[in-house]
Amino acid sequence: MLAAERSRAANYRREIYPLEQAIPALERLGKTGTGPGTEQLNHIKSFLQSAGVPGLDVRKIKDYDEAHKYLTDWVTANGDSSTNDKLAAAFSSNASTRISNAAAVDVAKAALSLRKMKQAQLEEFHASGLPDDKFAKWASEWNRKQDPRVYGWDYMSDEQRKNMLRSTTGAKRDLMIMQIHQAAENGLINPSSLKPSGK
Repeated sequence: MLAAERSRAANYRREIYPLEQAIPALERLGKTGTGPGTEQLNHIKSFLQSAGVPGLDVRKIKDYDEAHKYLTDWVTANGDSSTNDKLAAAFSSNASTRISNAAAVDVAKAALSLRKMKQAQLEEFHASGLPDDKFAKWASEWNRKQDPRVYGWDYMSDEQRKNMLRSTTGAKRDLMIMQIHQAAENGLINPSSLKPSGK
């Protein structure tokens, strides 16, 4: 189990890069930027742009193409694509430009948060000094105490962060705050997100 986690960690930056690129592109597309029919519409717009037709929003065409490319890359790298059916199932259960924009953004952020949490798990095990044969038991206990939302903190609005902190109290809230700061210290979330944006 530990060997598999170490092997995956070797590609950590490669794994999260597509989602880090897709999320801003999805957000710029807005509420109607993805979903059924948008792929065909984007093809038409792209064709018209190539033909030199003026008045098209070139940025939206580019954002759609980037979001589609990076989400496809994410699914291909992280889903079981050994058969056409498995690849289709991987696409339907992941963020893609085939689902509504709000869902695509939320699913992409959740996937990124969970991947960051897996990276944090490995880094904290290494810092624990425990022998390799203790990993499975340690990981089970560590996962039980973690809140995956912590690793998506830097993709939340100030209001979402406030709501997250309000969702728990006492020792659980203190643990959440500690995990947020630890994730920032370990470079898993942007440290600047610890300060209110003032928006």
